[in-house]
Amino acid sequence: MSSDSQPGGPAPGEWFRVWLRIGLQSFGGGVTTISLIRQELVERGKWVTPDEYVRDFALCQLAPGVNILGIAVIFGRRLGGRFGIPLALAGLLLPSATVTACITAGYVQVKSTTAVVAALRGVMPAVAGLGIATALQTSQAPLRGSREEGFPSTLVALLLVAIPAVAVLHWNVPTVYVLLIASLLGALCVYGERRIWKAKP
Repeated sequence: MSSDSQPGGPAPGEWFRVWLRIGLQSFGGGVTTISLIRQELVERGKWVTPDEYVRDFALCQLAPGVNILGIAVIFGRRLGGRFGIPLALAGLLLPSATVTACITAGYVQVKSTTAVVAALRGVMPAVAGLGIATALQTSQAPLRGSREEGFPSTLVALLLVAIPAVAVLHWNVPTVYVLLIASLLGALCVYGERRIWKAKP
C-alpha cells in the first residue's frame, strides 16, 4: 500500500481506477451513479460499512449542490489520503465529460430518429427501477438498526421513510424543507429515546 493512501484504504492507483470504473458505467444519471458508488465502496471494496455509507450519504443530502460530488469528496478524503479527492473527482468526471461532449456534438443530427426516441423511452423506466433498488439498499441499514432497538424505533424509522415521500409526491414540498424537517424529527426521536432509557431504573 502506498504511503499516500489511508490505513485500510486503497492505494492511489486503485482508488483512481475505482472512480474511473464508476464514471464509465454511470449511464442514467445520479441514481445509477449512487448505486455504483455503493457497490464499489460497500460491497466490492468493503472499505465502508453500510451504516457508514448511509450516514455520509445523508450528510451529503443536507449540503447544497451535486451530492454525488459530495460523496466523492467525503470518501476521497477518508479513504484516498491526500490525493484521494482529486483522484476520485477525476475518475468520476473524466468519462462523463468526454462522452457528454461527444454526444452533444452528434445529438442534433440524430435526436429525431426513431431508434433514438425508442431508446430514450426504454431508458427512463430502467432508471426508475434503479432508483427504487438504490433506495431499498440504502434504507436497509437504518431499518435493520431500528428493528434491533425495538418496535418504537422501527415505527419511527418507517414514518421517516413514508412522510417525506408523501410530502414530495403529494404536497410538492421542496426537498430542502423535507430534509431539514426529517433531520430535526430524527434528532428529536433519538434525544427522546435516550431520555426514556435514562429514566428507566
